[in-house]
Amino acid sequence: MVTAVLATLLTSLGIVTVSAFGAPAAHAGPVCQRTFSSGQVDEPITDFGDEANPDAPGLAVSDIDVPEDGLVVADLNVTVTIQHTYARDLRLRLFGFEDTPGNARSYAVLADQAGPPGDDGDDYLATTFSDEAPTSITAASAPFTGTFSPQSALDDFDGHQGGHYSLRIDDLGAGDRGVLVAWSVSLTYASCDFDRDGVEDHRDKCPGTLGRTASGCPLVARTLTSTYRLGKFRGALSSRATGCEAARAVTIWKVRTGPDRRIGSATTRRDGTYVLTRARRAGVYYAAAPRVVVPGVAECAADVSARFRIR
Repeated sequence: MVTAVLATLLTSLGIVTVSAFGAPAAHAGPVCQRTFSSGQVDEPITDFGDEANPDAPGLAVSDIDVPEDGLVVADLNVTVTIQHTYARDLRLRLFGFEDTPGNARSYAVLADQAGPPGDDGDDYLATTFSDEAPTSITAASAPFTGTFSPQSALDDFDGHQGGHYSLRIDDLGAGDRGVLVAWSVSLTYASCDFDRDGVEDHRDKCPGTLGRTASGCPLVARTLTSTYRLGKFRGALSSRATGCEAARAVTIWKVRTGPDRRIGSATTRRDGTYVLTRARRAGVYYAAAPRVVVPGVAECAADVSARFRIR
């Protein structure tokens, strides 16, 4: 059961990266968010009282180190998975330190014997603590699943850069035992450029993908063809990025002295082909596709077809 629970937790915390040249990527979380996980620790939570210290609470402590890389924390969430036969015995606290354990710079009570009196439920199952959650952990019952606001706010951790985070679990009641399976901290930063392409991720149309363009998306070439046959302009827009082919605008132009004349526009089909019906008029023509950004896919380069003559 421990392994299955951990798998569920880690899946829920993962950030999915999608190839820039497939379908548009759906973000798995907020922009500028990273999650740091303890991995599976299976840290025992000792029971309240023992032969040496009969009045002492049980205890489990686990630490996570976050690199101090200059990114400023704007929001912090905590996710825990704990197996315990009487979850209401537990007090969960988070401490934050500059580099190594010592004097805590930040502190929050996540849960302190949470749940209604008499609640004998078990476990915290991938339970997330977030200041933005509408429901307090004090209003929930074990097993605790989902997202809850903690008993004291986590905003004391905002404004810091990395450091050492410590989860302390106290068992305040005798007769039950448990284990800390895993936990994590999710940090959302005020600004970031995780893909290091020079475009801040709140403005980046393809975050997570290196792209040396103003949009932050990789520039992808396209090839446009055009001809006229049986009363229709026909052609195809091709690219190694499918998102740069389908449902894209193509405009037909007639070459003239002075500004060229716009004949009309068509939208490419799923395979990149297009058709525009127009009466036959002698002259020289060409097709053009403008540069376009497809979020999560690419910045599709502009292209112009070869010129062709209708007689």
